[in-house]
Amino acid sequence: PDLTLSKTVNPIQAKPGENVTYTINYSNVGTDTASNVSLIDQFPTELDFVSATGGKTPSGGLLSWDLGSIATGSSGSVTVRATVKAGVPDATSATNTASICESPGSIQLNPKIASSRLTVDNKPRFVISKDLVSPSLVAGQVAIYHFFIDNQGTADANNVVVDDVLPTELTFLGATGQQPVVAGQKVTWTFPSWKAGTASTIEYRVRVGSPIRNGIDVDEEPESEFLFDPGHEFDVIAERRRG
Repeated sequence: PDLTLSKTVNPIQAKPGENVTYTINYSNVGTDTASNVSLIDQFPTELDFVSATGGKTPSGGLLSWDLGSIATGSSGSVTVRATVKAGVPDATSATNTASICESPGSIQLNPKIASSRLTVDNKPRFVISKDLVSPSLVAGQVAIYHFFIDNQGTADANNVVVDDVLPTELTFLGATGQQPVVAGQKVTWTFPSWKAGTASTIEYRVRVGSPIRNGIDVDEEPESEFLFDPGHEFDVIAERRRG
């Protein structure tokens, strides 16, 4: 007998709480029947077990199947379903290994081992939109803008800094809630932390200069900077919308 083994995980990148499925394929490509075959899978500590083929459950971190005899040319597969645990650090590589073999004393050309690797995606993911709430910019009048900031990721962010550089025609007047630091045309809000799954709207007022040039970009994107957990990545999606 000559047993083969392969293992895949889908998806290969997952967030905390997301479901993943491992598929282990085996076959006998030899010329004789393989007897008393055992398949063992090492369950990753970064995951929570959900289910497995045959109703198997981990024992001591291992899943095992007694496959019996596998005739030459025969093949099969088992699946393991799990979810990524909360709090697993971003970019963690969860590698686990399966092995297949006959009982001791049997003759097998190549005892087989197969591994698969799952990468954990656990980082802040910000979606930012900026809206002109006022109907239009009128020279000499006050206009209102809204920032909507949403952390749609799975991790908290620390020391979040949001910068907005206003066109020269606009003069910052004030904001609701937390007041920013104003340096010329640059307006900066700093937040010590921003929880995953939370969103907030910042409202601020500007006075429109006179005269005002034609073609001013009233919906200019915010220049945003996020500083937190050095060495960790993050995603930012900026949208421009007109209120």
